[in-house]
Amino acid sequence: MNKDLNSALDRFRQQNERWQSLVAPLSERQRHWKPGPKKWSIAEVADHLIRTGEPYLSRLSTSRSRANRASQGMSYKPTMIGGYLIKAVEPGTKPVPAPGAFRPGVDGARSGVFSELERINAALEQEYQAWEDLDLNAPRFGSPATSLIRMKPGDALMLLAPHMHRHVDQMERVIQSPGFPVE
Repeated sequence: MNKDLNSALDRFRQQNERWQSLVAPLSERQRHWKPGPKKWSIAEVADHLIRTGEPYLSRLSTSRSRANRASQGMSYKPTMIGGYLIKAVEPGTKPVPAPGAFRPGVDGARSGVFSELERINAALEQEYQAWEDLDLNAPRFGSPATSLIRMKPGDALMLLAPHMHRHVDQMERVIQSPGFPVE
């Protein structure tokens, strides 16, 4: 497996396990508690991860059906915008507002959000593995955020792990917020 892809998959798995262990002991009240009017609850963060993961999953799967096998020594090189986005979602960087399509619903998180996130993440993990011997540089596809951006499959795969890491950190900050319900 490509070392960058393997590293991204390991990080994705770690963050997937981490959010599940953070959420498992929480009550529904705690999962839906918001630290402020413009802040997301843990359930809304999970909803955001679903709204982000689903369209990437679809695009990666379609792109994979047209991808070529990677040549020996071939390496992934991010697009300019892909490299920027990957750095922009790393934990500790300045938050960037989520595009409208990626924001939680106006009524908060959807019902069954945590089991849905488990399902999406399991499918994304399989997608990482399916790209193991394929060219991460092509074929390109339109970003789920805007049709103005064309991405390489590698851009999406390298973006998803730090994105999840950033938001699992956010879940942890919600739990540590003053006023978080203790039960």
